[in-house]
Amino acid sequence: MIDSHRDYAYIQNMASWVRQRAEQVQKEEERRQQEREWAIAQEKIVARKIRPLWEQLVACVTQDVAEINKEFAFDRSRETEFFISENPCKIVVYKSRYPAVRLTASLDEERHSINVLYATTQHDHAPTYERKLSIKFHLDDKGDLYLTQERPMTCSEASQFLLEQVISPAKDFL
Repeated sequence: MIDSHRDYAYIQNMASWVRQRAEQVQKEEERRQQEREWAIAQEKIVARKIRPLWEQLVACVTQDVAEINKEFAFDRSRETEFFISENPCKIVVYKSRYPAVRLTASLDEERHSINVLYATTQHDHAPTYERKLSIKFHLDDKGDLYLTQERPMTCSEASQFLLEQVISPAKDFL
C-alpha cells in the first residue's frame, strides 16, 4: 500500500530502472542471437568452400613437386616424391636423401585447419625430429576463404611455405 507521494515516486523510479535494465538485457540477448546466427552462416560457407580450397592447395603442391624435381634434376639429393594417400584429405611429400624429410599435411575440416607434420632425419641411424604446425582457413568480409599461417597466403604461397622445409630443412630443425 502506498502511503505517500514520496513512496509512489520511489516505486515509479524503481519500475523505470527495472524496465531500462530489462530492455538492456533484451538488446544484449538479441545481439548474441545475431552473433550466433552469423557464426552459423559463416560455418556453412566455410564448410562449403573448405574442400575446394584444399583441392587447389593439393594441385599447387603437386605442380610444385614436379617443378622441384625438374629444376633440381642436377641435384639428386633434393629429389622429392609426392603421394596422395587413400584418404583424399591427406598428402605426403618425401625426400629420401639425407637430410631426409617427410611432410604430412592433413585437412581437418572440423577445426578449419591443415595439420602439418615435418619429420626430419639428418643421417643414417640419427634420430628423427618432428615439428608440427597448423595452417588455418579464414573467411574474409566478402565471404572468400583463404589460408593463413602467421599471415594470409594464396594456395601457391602455402605450397611454397610447405615445401621450403622439404627442399632445404632449417638448421634449427635438424
